[in-house]
Amino acid sequence: VREKHLHETPASLSALPASVKSLVSIMLRKSPETRPSRKRCIEVLQRSLASGEKAGANQRNILMEAVNAIAVTQAQQE
Repeated sequence: VREKHLHETPASLSALPASVKSLVSIMLRKSPETRPSRKRCIEVLQRSLASGEKAGANQRNILMEAVNAIAVTQAQQE
């Protein structure tokens, strides 16, 4: 995992809405203090789902799974 973090380029997200691609780019920042909070991630993902961005059913499912995964992780940590 360390080597991937240091040396590999993340997979392309071209199939996802622009707001989600932007969010993921920010979440991949090296410095933890520059990454968005879980709450902010959920807000952006939910807004993307509600905004009607050009996303097909598959992309919506991916977004909903991401929102759910973040919420579950947050609940476990709390």
